[in-house]
Amino acid sequence: MRIHFLVLLLLCITTSSYAGYVPKCVNGLSQTIYGDALGKDCFDWSWAAGRKWDACDPVHSGKHSFSFTPTNWDGLYINLGHPINPTHDSHISFWVHGGGMAGQKMAVRLTKNKVALAREYPLYGANSVLVGCNDIRPTNWTQGVISLHDVDPISYDGIQFVAQGQNCSKPVFIDTVEVLLRCDSDPHVKTLPTCACPSESCVTIAVKETNNTWTQDNCEYTQYDVILKNVAGKAITRIDFVADKFDCRSDEDIWGVQNVAHGRWGIPTYMGGLTKGGEYKFGCVAKRGTAGFKVVYVEYS
Repeated sequence: MRIHFLVLLLLCITTSSYAGYVPKCVNGLSQTIYGDALGKDCFDWSWAAGRKWDACDPVHSGKHSFSFTPTNWDGLYINLGHPINPTHDSHISFWVHGGGMAGQKMAVRLTKNKVALAREYPLYGANSVLVGCNDIRPTNWTQGVISLHDVDPISYDGIQFVAQGQNCSKPVFIDTVEVLLRCDSDPHVKTLPTCACPSESCVTIAVKETNNTWTQDNCEYTQYDVILKNVAGKAITRIDFVADKFDCRSDEDIWGVQNVAHGRWGIPTYMGGLTKGGEYKFGCVAKRGTAGFKVVYVEYS
């Protein structure tokens, strides 16, 4: 049965409208987060009232599914004793049923150190991770597939199913939540997105010399303040930028930023991005006159 499921999963991914990374292969099951009950070392840390972990109808497989009514910003939170790690895990698969109501707005989030990440995987709209359709169906089970190929190769210690502000009257049902293993022939290589808009229309970067200047190894170095400003007219949740010119001494010569990957930096995740018109300042040291940066990607709230 497991082999049949994995073959079906591959067929669904390759024929769906899901725009994520398509795996070259799937190497079996890494862990079951839910299958008739919460998996081993999986714990209920949810804040949604009225949740059920032993619903009898509808059920995708086995005897039970789990459910909650996605009202306001309620959510289910499963803490994982065995974290998800994209280095050896390829995808997360789950099934969702509308319980007689269509189009409930929900999203899936991963957590790091028990804090939800800003990135969300919607179960509705053009960017939905549902296979073969954009929205939750009222009377049918639909598979959701989340690629782990474009996230940082760190440990994620939880998964959340979160409502997106609606006031729904019927529960949503979820079943068979599994993490799939990555093949040795398909190593994790984070795929980075490309530029979403020119810097002058989304984020400006101002580099200012401070009074802290000195000579080292016959070179003149200066400390700089770098200010990112959101000029996009709406909130930004993610900004990636790279060095346009940056002649520094070591990786420690830039601070107050988060290392994204492949030479990219970003605003630390805990900042939550930049509000409309908001600014963020970080610092760096470089040879005098060689500090410059440019934005290569943004995401909006």
